[in-house]
Amino acid sequence: MAGVMWPDSEGNCIRASMVGSIMNDHLSKEGADKTFVMDLLGSPSFLGEFERYTGDKDVRDCVFYSLGACSGLGLDYDSFFICFTPEGAISLADHYQS
Repeated sequence: MAGVMWPDSEGNCIRASMVGSIMNDHLSKEGADKTFVMDLLGSPSFLGEFERYTGDKDVRDCVFYSLGACSGLGLDYDSFFICFTPEGAISLADHYQS
């Protein structure tokens, strides 16, 4: 996701619009794992646990890609996060707005 500007000159949050496509067209493929994600998206903005998630998925090993301020008002910053099981399989991926 490096090199993609957000928002563009018309105020569109390009990175956020890519999340659905990445999840549907790439991360849903059989065998998609942590190595695949890193090769596809490059170095994440930050690593860690997704502390605000309250579901039943393993969220201790996550990568976060900053998307920019995509809320319409430009106040809240969005991230694309992908979490992995201890074996490296994708356990959860989604668009998150702080």
